[in-house]
Amino acid sequence: MKKQILILAIMIIGAGLYSCKKKYQIIPPPVPSSSIRDSLEFNFFDSIQYFTVNGLGGGDFVTNKGIVFTIPPYTFRGAAGDTILGDVNIDIVEILDPANMVLMNKTTTSDNEVLVTGGQFRINFTYNSSQVYISSDTVVYVGVPTDISSPNMKLFEGYEDATGFVNWKPVLDTLGQPVATPILTETVNGLFQDYYSFALDSLNSNWINCDYFYNSLGSKTQLSVTLGDKHDNSNTLFFIHFNNFQSVMAGYFDGQKFVTPGTVPVGANVSLLLFSEIDEEYAIKKIDMVVSNGYSLTTTLDPTTYKDLLNTIRNL
Repeated sequence: MKKQILILAIMIIGAGLYSCKKKYQIIPPPVPSSSIRDSLEFNFFDSIQYFTVNGLGGGDFVTNKGIVFTIPPYTFRGAAGDTILGDVNIDIVEILDPANMVLMNKTTTSDNEVLVTGGQFRINFTYNSSQVYISSDTVVYVGVPTDISSPNMKLFEGYEDATGFVNWKPVLDTLGQPVATPILTETVNGLFQDYYSFALDSLNSNWINCDYFYNSLGSKTQLSVTLGDKHDNSNTLFFIHFNNFQSVMAGYFDGQKFVTPGTVPVGANVSLLLFSEIDEEYAIKKIDMVVSNGYSLTTTLDPTTYKDLLNTIRNL
């Protein structure tokens, strides 16, 4: 009987200890949520324009921002090499200014080297919901409007990774030389308009850009910005806008701070742009500066609304 009472007492005490442990159990805080990258992806898909061109007859079309496409007859081939004679559906996204490069997360670097850009676009061709391609014996003619005509511009094609980042590579001709984009001047609505002109062929990817490498004679450096513990790649984005020429570079979180590649030209006039969305609360910081060697800053982001965040980006 005493043994049974002892066992019962141990069970009661043990239950009491367990309940105490359970009562004071430490519950980890919730993981902050963010949809900031989803917002950029939405901006991209919301900007898609749609056109239709007959494969047999070809045709022309002009995008909302004035990119001109001329497609000759018998341009398209199916995966098996068959000539497409019916209506081909074309979807295109044009990104011709720094604000949209940020809003769609499409920057302008080639293996981290800064590019001066005349504008980029993504184009895709389908027939009956299947991918079709430009024939190897024809080309699609393109004119990209520009207000900053430069004879240095060359044709680049982009390679997009799973995060949406595009790395740009020069398109080379049969002699291994970069393909130029000559400037053509046309009259549009009674006004002169310059275009970068080039031809797309079967070898091009569907990401196309007019660029040239920014050749700085000075040194290059990495920039770093330290924020609070809550900020990382999942909820905060970091861009570098070059104010004296058209280019945008992406930074990233290295586990402790936000950094750029080590290829930012010292002496460049830039705006550092960091913005976040954590638990549906937005914050932003825009820092105008001249790049100095090894620049480093510890700061915090300023609370804002989504509307004001967009306005700041659109005013780049």
